[in-house]
Amino acid sequence: MIERISPPGVPAPRGPYSPAVRAGDFIFVSGQVPVDPATQQMVSGDIRDETRQTLTNIMRILEGCGAVLADVVKCQVFLADGKRLRRHERGLRGIFRRRQNPRGPRW
Repeated sequence: MIERISPPGVPAPRGPYSPAVRAGDFIFVSGQVPVDPATQQMVSGDIRDETRQTLTNIMRILEGCGAVLADVVKCQVFLADGKRLRRHERGLRGIFRRRQNPRGPRW
């Protein structure tokens, strides 16, 4: 059975999709962008701020599904400019813990 999930307090989808879908024991979170759920406006400026807003949205979606970041198996990030990678990684500090991804970057 597939359950479409739209938890309260998350940005409204920008297209015809759900923020998350539960299929059995798996939760699939749709692609997210740095939208402030209070204003429904894009957060712009520093990549670290954009990264933190996006991950805050993902955490809220996961919480609405009864999950947490520690449950995440795979996370993909698409950057428009690879030169922003280091600043993006700095925005992740304290969000993803090294113990969750022992082969990941050393923040």
